[in-house]
Amino acid sequence: MMQRSLTETTQTQVRPDLPESPGRASLVQIHGDELGKRYQLHQELSLGRSADNHVIIRLDSVSRHHALVFERGDHAYVIDRGSTNGTFVNDEALTEEHELDHGDLIKVGGAVFRFIGRDNAEAQYHEELYRLAITDGMTGLRNRRFFDDFLEREVARSDRTGAPLSLVLIDLDGFKEINDTHGHVFGDRVLCELAQRISRRVRREQLMVRFGGDEFALVLPEVGEEGALAFAERVRQLVSQEAIELDGITLQLTVSIGTATLAGGMAGQELIEAADRAMYRSKSDGRDQVQSDPGLLID
Repeated sequence: MMQRSLTETTQTQVRPDLPESPGRASLVQIHGDELGKRYQLHQELSLGRSADNHVIIRLDSVSRHHALVFERGDHAYVIDRGSTNGTFVNDEALTEEHELDHGDLIKVGGAVFRFIGRDNAEAQYHEELYRLAITDGMTGLRNRRFFDDFLEREVARSDRTGAPLSLVLIDLDGFKEINDTHGHVFGDRVLCELAQRISRRVRREQLMVRFGGDEFALVLPEVGEEGALAFAERVRQLVSQEAIELDGITLQLTVSIGTATLAGGMAGQELIEAADRAMYRSKSDGRDQVQSDPGLLID
């Protein structure tokens, strides 16, 4: 599970001298404690830890004067201001000023913002609020709230039709050590890379979510126990056989995975608990393996 120090809790505020005005481009915070908070762009917005910024982000991972978003003509741009941890747009580190498009993600230390353009800005903002309610801001995956609703519907469908339904829980091994060695910002990027790799294996009718911290969950409709185990094993091999390289650092990752398949009369929460028990056994038995709730092990 991902652990943050108290100083890594996102505390973002906007300077009170910036008036609200409809139709302006803006930044919407999508990762951190201020989810959904909007910061309108009045020619420029400076972001950083210092109190003289327009958007003040009180995080150790954020530099005093970290980044600047500004308008030039009808376009908006962002630049990094020599920050320690860098500024990222759509997971790419900035080396020069970058022109922003609607929907771009701007990462400043441990805070993430989405850029909303001028055109129909008010409607886009409210659409973004809905998207935020069902999306994990850091990885872009659906979140636990969406997962709970989806699983409830699929359990009801399985009970009605008799179709199989399986759940896979994935935990990244040694994530605390990654955070302790390389910092939380780097750890977040590792989680994002892992999420992208696994999600490419997920079909349209399936669901992958960030379950919490360094855990991911996959709901597999129409998939029984053997199919879930085979899918989980492919994921385990995908992670363990291809190293992740970030900022010149190579990491060989492994995951511990638990699977469970819905049985007659089982509720959604019981399915979660069964997959969680299997995942815990995978970790306690040595990590980098797949187990199902009945105890079946894939080496």
